[in-house]
Amino acid sequence: MNYVSWFMVIYLIGAYIRDFPPKRTISNKFYFLAVFVVSLTWLSTSTFQQSLKNTENNSIFLSWHYNDYGAWPVVVCSAMLFLLMFDITCKNKGVRAVLKTLGNATFAAYLISYIFD
Repeated sequence: MNYVSWFMVIYLIGAYIRDFPPKRTISNKFYFLAVFVVSLTWLSTSTFQQSLKNTENNSIFLSWHYNDYGAWPVVVCSAMLFLLMFDITCKNKGVRAVLKTLGNATFAAYLISYIFD
């Protein structure tokens, strides 16, 4: 998946969640958590396996098919993490200000990090 289609998939997932928001039930949260754990386990295992197989480069990690930004396990993991935190509300203005600042800073850091990757 190239860089443009990666953002298109994220956009379509976000549009779907906006149009059909998930219900606030414990069973949904457990489902999202289970899918998140499975995809994170898949990513961890495949990264470890690929770094062991990469003996020609002294086992230095190289981003292969399942570990790139646009890979399906990364998309699933990020979507499930978003859905886990989707309906969290906070009424404290101080906490909201800190979270808003932190969210803006981490988003900017993420966008800048792609330059150095």
